[in-house]
Amino acid sequence: MHTKRLTSGLYKNANQMAYLRAIQRCTPNGLPQGYTEMHTKWLTSGQYRDAHQMAYHKSIQRCTLSGLPQGYTEMHTKWLTSGLYRDAHQMAYHRAIQRCTLSGLPQGYTKMQTKWLTSGLYRDAHQMAYLMAIQRCTSNGLPQVYTEMHTKWLTLGLCRDANQMAYLGAIQRCKTTSRYKK
Repeated sequence: MHTKRLTSGLYKNANQMAYLRAIQRCTPNGLPQGYTEMHTKWLTSGQYRDAHQMAYHKSIQRCTLSGLPQGYTEMHTKWLTSGLYRDAHQMAYHRAIQRCTLSGLPQGYTKMQTKWLTSGLYRDAHQMAYLMAIQRCTSNGLPQVYTEMHTKWLTLGLCRDANQMAYLGAIQRCKTTSRYKK
């Protein structure tokens, strides 16, 4: 395949040829032990455009199956090996999510909250901190008069920030005063 590309004139300059040689050094014979068939296909298909991408691929490799933290699920593994993480920040974020997944979740975490964390819908630390704040107020720790609707709001993440949560608390206080009791 490499030879056909070179002889067909698809490589326009010396940089592309040098890149192809760099890929060649990492093909099946010289791959790290944990490299899967998918990794190999990526490397040999020329999808990596420069040394940065190859270095990134190697950093992903260090986190694949053999070296994953104990709680990593099959889904986490697929994310890491599929190259969906574009830079070190995203990988660091993924590790932060991992610390809060099934094995380490606070007792009151619902199945839905767990799915949120493991699905990568949270883009940054602020959102994760927000989820933790919501967790402190879910079913186990809700004031007695909290209605099912209040609980749903909190667990669905409709309260976007501390102000909204404070507002919800203010509503709750008004419900408990004798003046509003029927």
